[in-house]
Amino acid sequence: MATALGAGILALPKMCFNIGILPSLTFIICGAIIATTTMSMLIKASSKMEIYNYSPLVEIVFGKGVGIFFDIFMFIYIAGAIISYQIISNHFSIN
Repeated sequence: MATALGAGILALPKMCFNIGILPSLTFIICGAIIATTTMSMLIKASSKMEIYNYSPLVEIVFGKGVGIFFDIFMFIYIAGAIISYQIISNHFSIN
């Protein structure tokens, strides 16, 4: 369940309870503004450079070294997600 929905979403009610409603709303609104702003920047850069894949866009904007780092990071992230999926599906499978 946590892998499908994300640990952050599942932990959000507990975090709101622990720190209070005002700081929680502040963090959530700030996170939404940051996510919207960065997505808008990515869309504008992608349209301006006419590059519609994320990895080549990162490489052109930040340089070849960052592009390679991003590719390695994404490989590790996806491999971890696959391993987590396998562990959880095996845990809930009928023996």
